[in-house]
Amino acid sequence: MRYALVMAMMFLTAKVEGQVASQTTTTAGCTAVVVGHDNTINCGSLTIEEAQKLAEILNEVRNSNLSLDIVLGKLDAILAEIRRNENPNRGVVSYDANGSKRTTSAGKVDYEDGEHSAFLLAMSYDSQRLWQNELDLAKTEEQKIPEWLTPIMFEATANANLCHITDAASKLNDFIAKASDEPAYKSIVALARQDLDNLPRMAEQCHVPYP
Repeated sequence: MRYALVMAMMFLTAKVEGQVASQTTTTAGCTAVVVGHDNTINCGSLTIEEAQKLAEILNEVRNSNLSLDIVLGKLDAILAEIRRNENPNRGVVSYDANGSKRTTSAGKVDYEDGEHSAFLLAMSYDSQRLWQNELDLAKTEEQKIPEWLTPIMFEATANANLCHITDAASKLNDFIAKASDEPAYKSIVALARQDLDNLPRMAEQCHVPYP
């Protein structure tokens, strides 16, 4: 049965290795090194104090049994708020569910088409059941405009119809975590929760295990 399109830090035993920053500046981020059950996160240019604090954060997340998608979604919101506070006069860009771009600055809101054409194309792929096309487009848009959340739903829909149930569940949880506090996506979040509840039935129809 066709899966209806909805439109209307890492959990491991972590060991953080920090290095005192030298005079040489590096922008290297953190990488995960997995060797059996001894999983290590290596981060460049950290002081001992920074490494210890990062380990505390990871342990807090791991021990709290919180969903990683929820933690990352809230972290994105915190970072966005910090950026706004750094420059309160800078325009705040957001996207409606249909891809329209909004720029709010000094009480003024400007609208542009933004990614609306991509939205219409994805809807066309969906109506024609061209799931792989829809999946490829959604992934492209997610990388291009990560603040536009609708492509996450397109990807979840395509994955479900391609019987990629685990990927569909991951994307639905990702969308719910990121969009729950966004008024423009309120009705879609409710439907996304319904779709998540329907995934076990989809898994049965696809003859694949439900994650």
